[in-house]
Amino acid sequence: MTVGQRIAQKRKELELSPAILGARLDVSPQTVYNWENDISLPNASEFIVLSKFFSVSTRWLLGMEESDTELTEEQLTQLLAVVHPYLAAKPKEIPAAPTHKKWVRPLLCIFLIVLLVLLWNLFQSVQHLQNDSSNLFNSIAQMNQSLSSEINNITNQVTYVLEQQNQLISQYDVQVETMDLTANTVTFAVSATPKTYIDGMTATFAADNGEGDVVTADAVLGANQTYSAQITCPLTDHISIRAFFQSGDTQETQQLEEFHSLYLNTFPKAGIRDSLWGSAKTRKDGRFQFADTQIDVSLSSSSVPVVNESAPTHPELQSIRVGLFRNQKLVTWCEPDKDYSDLQAQDTLSYHLPDNLWLEPNGVYCTAAVLTDTIGREYVVPCYLPVEYNAAENFVDHSGSIPESEWEY
Repeated sequence: MTVGQRIAQKRKELELSPAILGARLDVSPQTVYNWENDISLPNASEFIVLSKFFSVSTRWLLGMEESDTELTEEQLTQLLAVVHPYLAAKPKEIPAAPTHKKWVRPLLCIFLIVLLVLLWNLFQSVQHLQNDSSNLFNSIAQMNQSLSSEINNITNQVTYVLEQQNQLISQYDVQVETMDLTANTVTFAVSATPKTYIDGMTATFAADNGEGDVVTADAVLGANQTYSAQITCPLTDHISIRAFFQSGDTQETQQLEEFHSLYLNTFPKAGIRDSLWGSAKTRKDGRFQFADTQIDVSLSSSSVPVVNESAPTHPELQSIRVGLFRNQKLVTWCEPDKDYSDLQAQDTLSYHLPDNLWLEPNGVYCTAAVLTDTIGREYVVPCYLPVEYNAAENFVDHSGSIPESEWEY
């Protein structure tokens, strides 16, 4: 398998869409698509993050595995090319004079036996050469693996030493304490112990939600020179927590923790897939119609990290609509195959496009589910297989090309 196929395999095993995987890794869905389709490769740091996220080694992601020792098709072709001249050199039987006919067949048999022995020896020599080459390749691969492991160990040790030397804090803890989805806020409990405590030192914690909102909270000094505080900030998918230590005119700061996909994980989960790109019918005026109109939506429960009974942090799915969009503008709502009034009892919902729906060509079409949860929040889950149709090329794949702009419906 290629690197992209291995990333796609692990993502599907975790039942994550490209968008959710991108959010977890702090990259765009387009980047995930490029990885999985071998358009581009992750950089070194992204390889490390991917291996930790998927709980596999970077060696596995790179596909550096031992090769098969059997002859390949190319090597077999080369062997036949070597043997062929011997077969071509086999003399044609020439009628001998009647007086010598009794000697022809024994001589011919001896010649054929000698030829077969030579060919067998040649084949054995080629096979031994192939085995030696395979053994050499395996030895080089093992040496490369060992060297890579040593380099990684040294790199990790150096990184750890440098990080420890630059640390201002001996220990810290950051926990999500509560969420209030009605107010769209999250509260963190933060504590930190400076590596070097100075009398009169003060500490402040700051939460940056990545959208220009930075909230600070003055910390309280407790036992063992540990500062602690609660800090509440707007809930987003990219929140970083920092600590500031003030001693006289000197202020020092250190990043404590980063939180990704907190906001995304508060929504009930859903995935959508279709097969619209399979084939189409076309009219003379250029308009077309999808031949396969089936659309499936899979549902799963929310994975909110903290549940606060005083605030609705675990909303359920209240309603769902599935639509066909052209350039992210609604074309038509799809029709459910049956009554889905009790959404909590459903795992998979099936929809289909309306009958006799003829569409304009040369637009990027995509199905998407519009979901509303029990606290009134509405969000869109697109199918990441958008397609464009024209009469000359049939369907053109636009996977991963959906911009993060507003959906119109």
